[in-house]
Amino acid sequence: MNPRWVGFFAPFRWLIAALDVGRHQPGLLLGAVACVVAVEVVPGMLAQAGGPASTTTVVLMQLLGLLVGLLVAPVLKAGVYAVIDAGEREQPLGFDAVFAGFSDGRYPALVGVSVLGLLLFVAIGLVMVLVAALTGAAGDLPGIAAWMEQVQALQAEAGAGTPVPPERFPPLPEGLVGLMLLGLAFAPLLLVAGLTSAWALVGVALRGLGPLAALLLALRAAVVNAPAVLVFILVLLLPGLLLGGLLGLLLGGLAALAGLAGAAVGQMVMALLLLGAMVLFSAVFYGFLWQGWRAACDPGAQGPATAGPPPADAGSADGRFEA
Repeated sequence: MNPRWVGFFAPFRWLIAALDVGRHQPGLLLGAVACVVAVEVVPGMLAQAGGPASTTTVVLMQLLGLLVGLLVAPVLKAGVYAVIDAGEREQPLGFDAVFAGFSDGRYPALVGVSVLGLLLFVAIGLVMVLVAALTGAAGDLPGIAAWMEQVQALQAEAGAGTPVPPERFPPLPEGLVGLMLLGLAFAPLLLVAGLTSAWALVGVALRGLGPLAALLLALRAAVVNAPAVLVFILVLLLPGLLLGGLLGLLLGGLAALAGLAGAAVGQMVMALLLLGAMVLFSAVFYGFLWQGWRAACDPGAQGPATAGPPPADAGSADGRFEA
């Protein structure tokens, strides 16, 4: 199983194809994506609903999010990819396919590949800490942490409807700029890790690959194709920011109109609008990842697929799947 170079313009084709990802069974796809968004986002939103959370609550929610991300979310994401893959092959699925990973024997592999992906990020994080310590780029880490806590508290106040005057924002701590530059320097490596983790999960979900084999194949494909994806991100960065700003203004305006009926109504409408937007954008995002995986590292695209649920279609190497 060898990865494939897709070309510099391939990610743009993936995005165009992903915009139409819901043409087959749109209700099922959006329902599957909504399940993923619910388990990953809703607990945190509920924790912040009552105002600024305590440190203990934040830590507990982070631990809960980690457990959900390792034990539940991989199965639901595998269900999303199964729905997308079956839709492209015009094979209808039922909603039970979203949860099939819990019972069809793939669960250990799905969790295993997620753990390996997390370890990859941990390894990169340790390297970043080491580089920051050797170069002095970290600066005053306790001061930066305290500054972030103050900013989060002010953001929570603003989210609750309390105006925050500019003079209340704390000054930038020493070393923050150096830390940001360090993050930019490691951004390509983090991009490779993100692609690796996502594509490895797709390989386990759709081709029954073992966790380590899927991770190594996805890692090689991500390294080979990272320049193309990086160019894609740089080209669409500014338009994406502008689109996000316009969408934020639109959602804020709708929530403000709903808020005329009461603050609670406005907050509820805002939360529902945000969740709806996240579901739509996540559906396109998963379609984009699926397109990239098919083009860059799907073993079924160049030979017989390995056995594994859901079974690969024997005719999956035809031109319909080429990005």
